[in-house]
Amino acid sequence: MKYKILLLLLLAFSVKAMAYDYSEHKDIGDAAWRRMMESIQKSEHGAFLLQFLNIAKEEKTNTFYFKDLSVAGGETVGYGVLNGLSGDHARNALQLEEQLRRKNTLMQQIIYLHKQYMEQGYTSAPNGKITFKDFSYLTLAAVNQAHFYEYGLTFQQQFRKFNKSMIKECQHPQEVETIFKKLEKTNSLDFYVTLHALAIDLAEQAGKLVKTHPEHAKQLLFYAFLFNGFADHFLEDSFVSGHLVVNRSLVASLTNNNALHNFYNAEGVTVVNREGEIWRASGDKFFNSTQKKMAARYKFVRHPVRRLYGRGQPYHTCRRAFTHGCLERLCTKL
Repeated sequence: MKYKILLLLLLAFSVKAMAYDYSEHKDIGDAAWRRMMESIQKSEHGAFLLQFLNIAKEEKTNTFYFKDLSVAGGETVGYGVLNGLSGDHARNALQLEEQLRRKNTLMQQIIYLHKQYMEQGYTSAPNGKITFKDFSYLTLAAVNQAHFYEYGLTFQQQFRKFNKSMIKECQHPQEVETIFKKLEKTNSLDFYVTLHALAIDLAEQAGKLVKTHPEHAKQLLFYAFLFNGFADHFLEDSFVSGHLVVNRSLVASLTNNNALHNFYNAEGVTVVNREGEIWRASGDKFFNSTQKKMAARYKFVRHPVRRLYGRGQPYHTCRRAFTHGCLERLCTKL
């Protein structure tokens, strides 16, 4: 048993399965959500949607948050928090929801721990501190392969395991844990497309029921955002520079994965999209230090997924922009 634990530790530390750090995911999600909320407030249905989703604004941080998930005595939970915790700290969306709806849970403690280090200028709490509080953080890092895209395969080949039946199956709570475990064995793009399609399906159902069954519609739209927050985390991970050049596998984890991952995250990778635009992508801990001005990050808001890829390989683009586009599409279903 002792040797199994040591092997697990070695495996987990030899490759940082997560990509962007907690605060980087949170920044992307919060900025996307804030931009969407600002555009919604200007529309004729803005006030209705804010009330419908039970969303409030925290003036101090200029962020919007879910009142239903921000329990008294707990941490404020916005889309950025969902973005940061998904996949790294919670294995599936319903587990995340259950932990966030109660104060003094492990997830609430993790958020607070990250916040303490973010206030000191770090991008997240140290792995050692997180592991001391939650050992499952390591096991999840070891077993979840989906934070990476599959090295050497074309864009189309990333979806060879896609199973559309999962979209409906995942709408049954008893099936969610099983579906997420299957998705962990795929890749970041397959993971994203499956959950994003699920979110859109839920949002469309909500739109059809909003007048006849408003309470049920409200619940459906809430879960659309919850699952989409999980989906966006993995799409963001697929564009990290250290994930563009690493052949992620359990065997490679014991050799050079971590060194390559860290090197290209720090140095960046020159990338190109289908529009022929070239720039330098960054990796975890370096997202904010290498990106262009804020306005440039919204450039691809309404561009479909295919325009974010070139020559069959995924490339980094403006995540705030794309995430906002996903959320905006969900809201228009109402």
